[in-house]
Amino acid sequence: MKKKTLIVLSFLVIFIINLFSEIPSLSIIFNDDDNSYSATFYFTSSLDKELLLKIYYDINHFKHIYRQFNTIKILQESDNWYRVSFINKTGFYVLNTVYKKIFYKEENKITFVMEKYDQNRDILPELISSTGYYAVEKADAKNKVIYHQDTKLLRSCNPVQKILIRKNLEKFAVTMADYISQVKSQQKK
Repeated sequence: MKKKTLIVLSFLVIFIINLFSEIPSLSIIFNDDDNSYSATFYFTSSLDKELLLKIYYDINHFKHIYRQFNTIKILQESDNWYRVSFINKTGFYVLNTVYKKIFYKEENKITFVMEKYDQNRDILPELISSTGYYAVEKADAKNKVIYHQDTKLLRSCNPVQKILIRKNLEKFAVTMADYISQVKSQQKK
């Protein structure tokens, strides 16, 4: 009898947590061939569209999402765009990338284009180009957050590198969705 009660109570607690939490359902699509890959992920959020767009454009929010980088710094900016440097130093490895981000307010979209890619060791495949966007669309009573990235590589990846790329993109998607949930929780307080 005690075991049955414990199981029922456990399911009830899980149901209540899921009912009241702001954990978005996350869908991830990853495609790759020899010298390129694309990733798309999306989830819904009850956060305001303007706040969601601000999160994906504002460098201060981005520092919480891109935690794997030691330094994130704006190099140049204007009204609706900026160039940003992402630097990751881990022991003997240094990765430095520069992206240009453009905010298209009327389209509810932020695009990005990689302008520089330098690493001091060939641990990751060398990128020739990386472009993509963040977008927010209305989805019933919520907003659908979409991320898309297209990347071309100098040479094909080995199977281990493909797994690393996919796992890093999945981790980024989860980090992004979790951060949105945290912002939503802070708004309720």
